[in-house]
Amino acid sequence: MSLNLDNSEWQRVAFGDVVRNANETVKDAAALGIDRVVAMEHMDPGKLAIARWGEVANGTTFTRRVRPGQTLFGKRRAYQRKVAFAEFDAICSGDIYTFEADETQLRGEFLPFLVQSDAFFDHALDTSAGSLSPRTHWRDLANFQFNLPPLDEQKRIADLMWTIGHHHDSLAAMPREIEVAYDDWLKSRTEGLPTRPLADVLELQHGRPVPSALYGKGNFPLLRPGDMNADGSVAWSDSSVRIPQQFVDQHQNWVLDSGDLVINMTAQSLEDRFLGRVCRMHDRALLNQRIGRLTMKDHITTDFAFVALHSASFAEWVARRSEGSKVKHLHWRHIEDYPFPTPPADQQAVIVAESNAWSVGVQRLKTEASRLVALRSSVLAEVFGGI
Repeated sequence: MSLNLDNSEWQRVAFGDVVRNANETVKDAAALGIDRVVAMEHMDPGKLAIARWGEVANGTTFTRRVRPGQTLFGKRRAYQRKVAFAEFDAICSGDIYTFEADETQLRGEFLPFLVQSDAFFDHALDTSAGSLSPRTHWRDLANFQFNLPPLDEQKRIADLMWTIGHHHDSLAAMPREIEVAYDDWLKSRTEGLPTRPLADVLELQHGRPVPSALYGKGNFPLLRPGDMNADGSVAWSDSSVRIPQQFVDQHQNWVLDSGDLVINMTAQSLEDRFLGRVCRMHDRALLNQRIGRLTMKDHITTDFAFVALHSASFAEWVARRSEGSKVKHLHWRHIEDYPFPTPPADQQAVIVAESNAWSVGVQRLKTEASRLVALRSSVLAEVFGGI
């Protein structure tokens, strides 16, 4: 997408000539009716909206005031790219700058996208000082030079960027809403079906330990919990571990094949159903310790087992039965008596087909959200790339 921008009337300006660092402080926030506290951890990279905050009533040492319409910028560790647009009164950390636009030259709704640009972040990083916790300073940011569009052009660009952002946020929230609806649907499709203990329909093979000295010494994937995604897929990344083929050849009984089901049996928390997460392999890998391979028995298909073990019912069972405080552990004895639904093969196939239709819908939403992120980056590059 191209905006067909005419930058012949754009003016070269310094950031400090069109933006003010408000730096307003208050002694008693509660007396002013201010009840929210914004810290660095409340600002999410790439997201302008502030979705969470602390409470003044719980105590705070912060005194910097935030007013609606200000653009917030995290000056500490600028590489984290924390920028937000304030929509409410608050108090914030001293590591957050509160920028206000000179509305005679720069629209306030345009400012956050300028601050999000690669050029601005590059300048902030180049002017940051400190080793453990580098910070940039207002005097350096004020010297940042860029080409400023006329006010009407700023409005056109800002309107587009805010529309993209709002559409992306609504799409990003929908998979979670669909997940809740999917749980209800799956419950309705499996309620009333005959059940048998999980041990009657599935077998579990435990993974084997692999010496950490072998990590990174080969090209064969070693499956670890971090490779297992919430949607049931397995994906390799830069942090994935690969081991020597020689070790794999000596332990063929633990080699996973495409289509195998695996279950995560250790996690630091129960969030996102990480403990007990069931995934389907897409290629070969070695089965690591604290992960199990699930093998079907009787007439249960792999596809149906994958669907049934992604139910809220199974997740709740895992949460109740797991052990450990800091690190949660799952053992076969915890789940072997789980009442697993056992419909006839034709009914299994229908439920699997319906579940796949849900998955296709979610994937379309994620694809559209990814396209919006790419579009947003493209527009930012076109507007600010020539700075």
